[in-house]
Amino acid sequence: MGQAQNLQLQVTVQEAEEANSPGHINATNQSTISQPRTFMQLLRMTIFTLFVLSGQSAAILLGRFYYDKGGS
Repeated sequence: MGQAQNLQLQVTVQEAEEANSPGHINATNQSTISQPRTFMQLLRMTIFTLFVLSGQSAAILLGRFYYDKGGS
């Protein structure tokens, strides 16, 4: 029973050391830094999509207006 507890303690210590390692801290910082960058990319894509859709709608409306006038 003592060996099992000792092994569990060693595993717990190793997990704690890995969590406090510099590589783990950098990975955590990178994920928090990339959140505003991801938001800005999403915002740009949304604005671009709105421009594309509004341009297509305007083209359809102008085309219908032009062809409706020509046929009358």
